[in-house]
Amino acid sequence: MRYGFGCLIALLLLSPPASANDDAWANTFFPQSLVQGSVAAGGNVRLWSTAPVTFGSTPYLAIAYSNGISGVLRILRINGEAASLVSERTDLDGSAPGLETPDIDNDHVPEIVVSFRTGRRGERTSYVYRWNGSAIAPLLVDDSGRDGGFLNSSFLDIDGDGVLEVVEPKSTAGDDEVSGTIGSGFDTYKLINGSLLLQTQITTPYVGLFIRGTGAPKTISEDVTADPGAYVLRISNGDQTGHLVDSAEIRLNGVVILGPSQFKPTKQTISLPVTLTALNTISVELRSAPKTRMTITLSRSTVATP
Repeated sequence: MRYGFGCLIALLLLSPPASANDDAWANTFFPQSLVQGSVAAGGNVRLWSTAPVTFGSTPYLAIAYSNGISGVLRILRINGEAASLVSERTDLDGSAPGLETPDIDNDHVPEIVVSFRTGRRGERTSYVYRWNGSAIAPLLVDDSGRDGGFLNSSFLDIDGDGVLEVVEPKSTAGDDEVSGTIGSGFDTYKLINGSLLLQTQITTPYVGLFIRGTGAPKTISEDVTADPGAYVLRISNGDQTGHLVDSAEIRLNGVVILGPSQFKPTKQTISLPVTLTALNTISVELRSAPKTRMTITLSRSTVATP
């Protein structure tokens, strides 16, 4: 079973079921601004998603709220049977809130990723925040000074340095919409000195998530267009709860580049150099248990000569 990049986003940003206490706190702290906005629009929508998070040794609760139109992110400090609001970000757009707390820069302190549905076809905008010791601060700010978001993006280590990059499809990236052109591939952002910065030297023509379905293994093939040259194929195996692939066959332009034996012992990441032509075909057959999964990226770094 093959899922497209948009499904990858949904999978990564699904929050685990909230506990009864988390839901009680979320209801108690529902922003009055969203209540007023909902009433003004003639509705009474109250949506939220929660994620427990620990900064230092102190437990907190992140809550993404929406009234179906706009959203708010709030951070509560939890102290036994008490909770207090310590930080919030407002003026976020969208409905169907979701939360994730990945450690983007591998410093053992989680970041907070809040997403909202902002398009009629299920597009989601994600905002990324870092805890600064007393509040959350955005890692991307747009030209108007508002918290910046990434559309249909996800978080993957595409260069193997242990730090997650943000990859955003060019076909929905804001700069492409402004220019009126639709590009192929993905824009890549890396966390540098506290900000997510566009990496113009990284080219990523392909990102794909593959999930093993039930029944007999199936081979899924996809076309990949690219500027010809040397790239790195990188596999991020499994997800945050496991689901590691332990047997698979991957072909590039009809040639087997990874076989079942190369997934034993099971590895979380696999990288190998490949050469791409202008038009390529990547074929994947997962032979592991149902629900196991892997993400495959094709990327390269090019540094301009002075």
